[in-house]
Amino acid sequence: LKDKFLFYYYNALVINYSKLDPEKAITVLDKAKKNTAIQTLPIFGAFIYLNMGLIYYSQKKYKISAKQFSRLILQKDFLSLSLQFQLKIAIAELVIRYHLNQTDLIEKKIKKIRRDYKKTISQSRRDGYMLIILNELIYCNNIRSNKIVQAKIKEMKSIELDDNYQALDIINYNDWVDDL
Repeated sequence: LKDKFLFYYYNALVINYSKLDPEKAITVLDKAKKNTAIQTLPIFGAFIYLNMGLIYYSQKKYKISAKQFSRLILQKDFLSLSLQFQLKIAIAELVIRYHLNQTDLIEKKIKKIRRDYKKTISQSRRDGYMLIILNELIYCNNIRSNKIVQAKIKEMKSIELDDNYQALDIINYNDWVDDL
């Protein structure tokens, strides 16, 4: 039964180490990436690249994090994820690219995301606001004095959290806008 439960074992290790020892979590993910039993799982790429991207993001290694998110989006198993989850991953990549000052790329990706996830965005106001905020930020010199950005941030943060929106964010939107 080892192969059957191996994914859960690696997942538990990554969850623990991502908080306690991020470098060890990366080592576990590298080991999992090479394991043939893990490679056969339909969500292999999503598990590996999403976790690596988030760990590097938490370490403020934005360039490496962006690379992991790009790899994730290119994986064939990315398309097997729900549209809502795909959208959240795409927005997380935009947040990382914002830290890298890749404004032209962000602008192009926002247009593509709006086109590809039009229906999903209309069902998730929170994600829609994040796209508006990111789009405004690429043209903004002073975030604190920009009334449009501040109003959108306030609207996004005021969305009812009864549905546990924040827990569903790949990168917590509220925390991110607070750190701007």
